[in-house]
Amino acid sequence: MFGGTARGRFPSPCGQASDPHPAPPQVWSTGHTLGAWEKELRAAGASDVLAVSWKPGAPPPEGWRRLTKRKAAAEEPGGRHGVVRLFAFGKEKAREKVRTSVRDWDAQLDWFVA
Repeated sequence: MFGGTARGRFPSPCGQASDPHPAPPQVWSTGHTLGAWEKELRAAGASDVLAVSWKPGAPPPEGWRRLTKRKAAAEEPGGRHGVVRLFAFGKEKAREKVRTSVRDWDAQLDWFVA
C-alpha cells in the first residue's frame, strides 16, 4: 500500500528536530489510510502524531486555523512554527483538491505521501 514504510521515507523521524519541543507532525487523510500512516509514523519514532481526518473538497476540519497556524505564525520563519503536514492522498485528482483547498501551503513543510 505504501511502497515501503515511513521509516525509509524520512531522513530523521518526523516530530524530532533540534527544537527540544517540536510540534507534532500532522498526517491528513481518511479511514484506514489515516490510521496506517499514524501507526507507521509512530513506529518510525514520531512519538506524537496528530491524525486529521479530512477529505479533499470537504469543508475544513474543525479547528482548521488551530491546526494550520497560530496568530503570530506569519511573523516567524517557517510559517506554522515548523509544523510538518503529510497529506496521504495518492490520486492526482485528490492532490489537486488539496492544493486548492489548503491556502497556506508551504512546499517546505507540506508533503504528499502515498
